[in-house]
Amino acid sequence: PLDGRGQTVFATVMAAGLVAGWWCVYQLLSNPFDAWLGLAIVSVVTLALGFVSLRLPGLQSLLSLTDACVFLAVLLYGPAPAALLAGCDGLISTYRATKRWLSVFSSAAVMTLSVAMAGLSYQLTLGWFWPQTDGHPPLTRMIVPLAAMGLTHWLVNSVLVATLTATARRLPLLKLWKENYLWTVM
Repeated sequence: PLDGRGQTVFATVMAAGLVAGWWCVYQLLSNPFDAWLGLAIVSVVTLALGFVSLRLPGLQSLLSLTDACVFLAVLLYGPAPAALLAGCDGLISTYRATKRWLSVFSSAAVMTLSVAMAGLSYQLTLGWFWPQTDGHPPLTRMIVPLAAMGLTHWLVNSVLVATLTATARRLPLLKLWKENYLWTVM
């Protein structure tokens, strides 16, 4: 069972994820969005790939194949749809793995937050390298923004997951993060 500090940490992360999720829904509903079919296809592929996550020997972490689809959703449809997709994937895949509701909802919150922040960092950085609003940027202008997106996702996701894990297991955060998440930057 979580102590008072643990309950506060989990509640804070889940509340932040809920706020991010509502922001994503608001963005989808308030902006013209005509790519529902494409988003539906990417969503089905992403959620199907969630069934083939790999457990790495000797580690608590899972290697998910869905991140590539989520990043594709950021590129094609923006941060809001991609963050909602990532939250749904986190919810479904964690439910399949643990069936513990606290883990399920905190995973959805972490994925929503990390992808929303990663998508926004991509858009912000892309604006510096490709200020045009029309046409598609060349790949050479996308390299730094793509790296910023990946790094932001990894950092937010790994720090939040490590924080939740360290809090729940009453372990030192920095040591846990270094041993289990630092190497995942690759």
